[in-house]
Amino acid sequence: MRIFSKVDSFGDEKLTLKRTPPRDAFWFRLSKLADHSAIWFVLGIIQFAIFRNIRDFIIFIAAIAIESGLTNGPIKFMFKRKRPHEIENTFNKEEKLPYGMRRPITSSFPSGHATAGMCAAILLGFKQPLFLIGLIPLALLVGYSRMYTRMHHLSDVFCGFILGGIYAFIVIVSLY
Repeated sequence: MRIFSKVDSFGDEKLTLKRTPPRDAFWFRLSKLADHSAIWFVLGIIQFAIFRNIRDFIIFIAAIAIESGLTNGPIKFMFKRKRPHEIENTFNKEEKLPYGMRRPITSSFPSGHATAGMCAAILLGFKQPLFLIGLIPLALLVGYSRMYTRMHHLSDVFCGFILGGIYAFIVIVSLY
């Protein structure tokens, strides 16, 4: 994906903080919390507990499941992009990743964490603007965590955000 090489170089050089143990602890753990959309499902349950809207909750769960299946299935399969840590050999293939992170087996492009984060933030927040104010920055932080941990390039995360927004838009226009 050479078309993104300058964007990715900028992300690698300018946007990624220098590693320190406290930063590693924060960013690796945040990235892990978003595995399998866990953080988003928990937030969806909290929202359901507050507003008791079963229809919105079912739509949210179904949308995130479909988003994940499409993004981590056929879309990633089309691109087959190597992850930054694979290119740089940041982590030995046999060594465990820091802070209990799992080793992804899918393509780097697009970032599933960024896609799920943006989709979830919009779906959870479009009826409650106060939720949206907090959820969009959380989605951005999760996306950044994927760059910091060397699981994704900047373009993977950026395109994941766009794709997540598209999924959310389709759900909102179709069902609300």
